Amino acid sequence: MEAVSVKALAERYGVTPVTLHQFGKRHADEIEQVRNAILAGLDNMTVGLWIADKANRIAEYQEDIERINDVLDKGLTNDGTSFLKIKHGAMKAVAEELAQLPTRSAPVDAGDSTVVAYTITKPQDLP
Repeated sequence: MEAVSVKALAERYGVTPVTLHQFGKRHADEIEQVRNAILAGLDNMTVGLWIADKANRIAEYQEDIERINDVLDKGLTNDGTSFLKIKHGAMKAVAEELAQLPTRSAPVDAGDSTVVAYTITKPQDLP
């Protein structure tokens, strides 16, 4: 990878070097993540993408649910049902992200198995 000067980068993107420096400060964490991934030889195209991080996705769901709650609380919709469906879908997605839902297994086909029935009786019912 070729090293490029701040001045050359600024010219390439049509900004001033100061603007580029401010961008670097604002996004230092993300830049560091990508730099470390490159240095480690990782070829992961999702490094540095906010949506690739579980905590970021959950935070985004939370913001959306809070907005839906505001709309419902203020009565800004005539059809709250669709908002509730979206809200519940988001809540389920968060539970799935956190692996808090039980896994669903497919029904087991008993095939040609034998069915046995047991009857439990009280002792006084015995002969």
